[in-house]
Formats: sequence, structure tokens, C-alpha cells
Amino acid sequence: MHLKAAERLLQVGRNRYVCPRRNSTMWFVNHSCEPNCEVTGDLRLRAIRDLEADEEATFDYSENVTYEGFFMKCKCGSLQCRGFVLGRDIRRSGV
Repeated sequence: MHLKAAERLLQVGRNRYVCPRRNSTMWFVNHSCEPNCEVTGDLRLRAIRDLEADEEATFDYSENVTYEGFFMKCKCGSLQCRGFVLGRDIRRSGV
């Protein structure tokens, strides 16, 4: 798999990942510690609040990563920024 595609994998189960189609909405969605969207159980992106016309869609990568060793520096710039993203088993049930 091409490295750029691997960087976009979404964890959908323990040891199960999917890669969004190139140039699909999910291909371009970035992380935020204060997200405006979430990934649903059927792998759809759903807004969790009203979005402005030019607002970037974001979700919290920690919500779908259960790999305990996952670490990413965060520069999302939100007021709630943690400064990092970790994988967490407790944040998503059924994984």
C-alpha cells in the first residue's frame, strides 16, 4: 500500500482497518481535539454540530484508534488541543 494511503487508514475493529477511497470525503478529513464530526459505526462521517459553509470537517483520531502505541503530535490549534493524539481502547465501545 502506498504510504500516503496507509496514513489515512481508519480503524474499524481490533486489527481491522479500511482505507478511504482516494479523493473521497474521508480522504481529506483531518484531526481536531475539538471535532465537529464523528465517524459512525457504518463508517460515515456525521456532523455533531452545524458547520459553516467554508469550515473544515474534522474528527478526533483518538475516537477510532485502539492501538495503545499510537502517538501523534497535534497542532490542531483548537482551544481544547491536547498537544498529542493517543490510541485508546476505552473511547470506542465494541472494538
